[in-house]
Amino acid sequence: VDNFRKILESESSEKYSLKEQLDIFKREQEEIREEKRKAESKIYTMENDLNHLRKQNFDLQQENEKFKSEWKLIEQEKAYISSKKGKLERMEKRIQKENGELEQKRTDIEDKQLLVLRDIKELKNRGYHEKHLMEEHQKEVFRLNYTHLEGLKSML
Repeated sequence: VDNFRKILESESSEKYSLKEQLDIFKREQEEIREEKRKAESKIYTMENDLNHLRKQNFDLQQENEKFKSEWKLIEQEKAYISSKKGKLERMEKRIQKENGELEQKRTDIEDKQLLVLRDIKELKNRGYHEKHLMEEHQKEVFRLNYTHLEGLKSML
């Protein structure tokens, strides 16, 4: 009986030990499943983050291309403005030169006008003087003619 009891106890203790091992195994398996679930959740989150980053990267590349295109247009406009600026500077120099020439012509014309005015004044003075002389001469001729006529009258 003791042997049987020992066998039963031994089997019971083995069963208990197996039951404990099974429980431990089930708990470890449950922990592994939980870790697997957490890992899969992390993987899912990481994949979502990766997809989001890929979309952001694509959007940024699109925006970068847009900015490159706009920058190229800006550079072209800068070149165009620069060429126009050079052209305007050359035109400004030409206009300044022409203005200088016109100013010189205006000065020359004013000088000539002053000379003409002086000549006109001289001619007026001379004309007045000559007119006065002419009037004196006519008076003298008239006086001589009158005297001559008086002399003729007295002779008659």
